[in-house]
Amino acid sequence: MSIFTKILNIVAYKRNWWHFYTSILPKVRGETAFILGPYFLASFWVLKLAYGKIKKYMIMNAILHLLFAFPGMAFLKWAGIGTLARVKNVQLAGILMLRAVLLYSFQLVVDAVRERKSFFKR
Repeated sequence: MSIFTKILNIVAYKRNWWHFYTSILPKVRGETAFILGPYFLASFWVLKLAYGKIKKYMIMNAILHLLFAFPGMAFLKWAGIGTLARVKNVQLAGILMLRAVLLYSFQLVVDAVRERKSFFKR
């Protein structure tokens, strides 16, 4: 999912959806730290805590994504770290929810493939 997110951020960079002003490493864009840090960890834990309970998973993601899209982005703008350019906060929340649905779907496919392999090993 982090790879998909990185690809999405390349598209966002080219289309000027958002800007990150600061970066930890000079040749790495600023959003990479978010992809490999908080986004990866939050996605992992929400999936671990709510997998198999789609309603709980979607509610947890909705809360986290709305918090990031509204007060989180306001804080990043205030701190001079990043800002939204051509995307509104609601659209960002929608993009984040789409990624959550894709992550859940991907995990369902992975589990189905694993179950099928274990069925044939019997």
